Amino acid sequence: MYSKSAMILIFAVALISLTCGSPIDSAETRADTFSRTEKLTDNYTVSWDVDRKTQIVKFTVVADTEGYVGLGFADSGTMKDADIVIGGVNPDKTTYFTDRFAAGQGVPAVDDKQDYTLVSATEEPGKTTLVFTRPFATGDAKDADITDKKTNFIWAIGSTDDIAHHADRGSFAVNILEEPSTGSTTTTTEGSGGAVNLQISSLSCALTVFLIATKYLY
Repeated sequence: MYSKSAMILIFAVALISLTCGSPIDSAETRADTFSRTEKLTDNYTVSWDVDRKTQIVKFTVVADTEGYVGLGFADSGTMKDADIVIGGVNPDKTTYFTDRFAAGQGVPAVDDKQDYTLVSATEEPGKTTLVFTRPFATGDAKDADITDKKTNFIWAIGSTDDIAHHADRGSFAVNILEEPSTGSTTTTTEGSGGAVNLQISSLSCALTVFLIATKYLY
């Protein structure tokens, strides 16, 4: 025969399984919004804010240059079929920003349809910051849809505002819609808050069931 303690444990586990649901399932609930930052190199950082409800992403690019700043999206990790934006601040302090497409190496052509929205372009000694938004999907064949899968940031900076020449460039593998790992700063709305509350509720339920089992089996 099982001991009374063993019977309590078996009974409690059975009740918890039936009444408290699965905390693993609740943990998989995705946030409606989140923020993430990746340092692509020592001189180039990309931060982005994702809103799954509006399906808008806001990007903030900070680069150590007073020339142009380019950021693109390409599954290939190269300029082949890359969706690219280029922006910066001219010497006269006017700003420029264009949505472009690259079929391959060379200066990317300006898209007929401009689907990115510039929020701000600022420059300080040795640094340029671009802030812009875009939808997950634009409906433009020359724009890359933002989906929940791996793609690549491709990036470039110029020492001047002449976009025909770059001072540095590279690529960075990323899933733009993947939330940051544990320990990163995440801003959430009801979507992820619900997951946290559900986990707390499951824990409370488990404790309640265990106490009830103890009371009736002793």
